[in-house]
Amino acid sequence: MGGLNPGVSQYFTFLGLVILNSVVAGSVYQMIGSFSPASIIATILSAAITVLLFLFGGFFVPAQIIPVWWIWVSLTKELCIF
Repeated sequence: MGGLNPGVSQYFTFLGLVILNSVVAGSVYQMIGSFSPASIIATILSAAITVLLFLFGGFFVPAQIIPVWWIWVSLTKELCIF
């Protein structure tokens, strides 16, 4: 229905990558929280970092339009490792 590959090995590869993606994203936000002196600062930093990663990670702005000096941010997409 969705045009995905129907093989079992492809499904478990996808499932493993989704789980790995969740662990990495959780670890990044846990690191931000541990480095912050107060919870409100951690909340603000998490929101700001998420916006930057979404903006320059290719979700909202295509990779061809991202300036050369910001292209390294698209390589740090912890929310989209595929």
